[in-house]
Amino acid sequence: MNADTRDVLKALVRAEIEAAVPTLIGLSDWMYHNPELGRQEYQASAKIVDIITEYGASVTKNIAGMETAFVAALPGQKSGPKIGIIAEYDALPEVGQGCGHNIIATAALGAAMGLARIGDRLPGSVVLLGTPAEESAVPNAGGKIHMIRDGHFDGLDATIMIHPMTYDRLDYDSSLVAKGLELTFHGKSAHAAANPQDGINALDALIVTFSSVGLLRQQIRDDARIHGIITHGGTAPNVIPNLTKARFRIRAADIAYAEDLFRRVIACAQAGALATGCTLEWEEYMPAYLNMVPNRALGQLFANNLEHIGRDLSAAPAKTGA
Repeated sequence: MNADTRDVLKALVRAEIEAAVPTLIGLSDWMYHNPELGRQEYQASAKIVDIITEYGASVTKNIAGMETAFVAALPGQKSGPKIGIIAEYDALPEVGQGCGHNIIATAALGAAMGLARIGDRLPGSVVLLGTPAEESAVPNAGGKIHMIRDGHFDGLDATIMIHPMTYDRLDYDSSLVAKGLELTFHGKSAHAAANPQDGINALDALIVTFSSVGLLRQQIRDDARIHGIITHGGTAPNVIPNLTKARFRIRAADIAYAEDLFRRVIACAQAGALATGCTLEWEEYMPAYLNMVPNRALGQLFANNLEHIGRDLSAAPAKTGA
């Protein structure tokens, strides 16, 4: 395909997307005001599927054990490069669309709508991938991982997505490995005033765990993070808790160090159980996200296209945080 043909096709795609802006912004706003947690994005997923179906896509729903996951093959499937466009659409508890997955979803949908109109002129094929539960806020989250394991990324030469920010940036940095750990302590209930000596305090075990993890943080590498919350701390202040729960996320630049920290956090919990006489159960409540390996060649193509439509990448600040 020569440069003139590419420019013509890009202009057609852009015109289609611009014509669809009211639909896309309307859907984005609806998702913002009607947030759905991971694996429960029934309405958002259905709305995206309905729109891309109108553009001739062949959609497979309810895949990889997730009712809200889908793969939409755009018209014009031919041999050649196969590109995936990723849509995320779940929200966070309490803050809703705090990470802008409503924008990720509609940006992906808009790209798919534009490409669907020229599918018969592309030297290859495009699929829109609906990936639920990317916020890691529900059990067994990580929609992409489940879809990869189920073979829905097989045969793709590249996948692409955007994440909303207040500036334009091409991110060549890696991401951190992320593992999820759930802890459950079992003790023995007793009245906290009448007979506390008969109780085994599961909350004490949890507090010892958090104190130990806090001390552990001083000795971990700068490229690692450990953060956790108490998901169940008891039922009443005058009852010694017989059951407590917590969740931790363990992040590191590489999987080997993440696995090491994972074991050390479990050791902190084992210390809490031993110190208080409780019993401990633990589980990895979601599959691990591995660190992203950036592709500079594809990234440069993306940057060239952003600059072609007048987006300024030079003003992006340096990346910070995890």
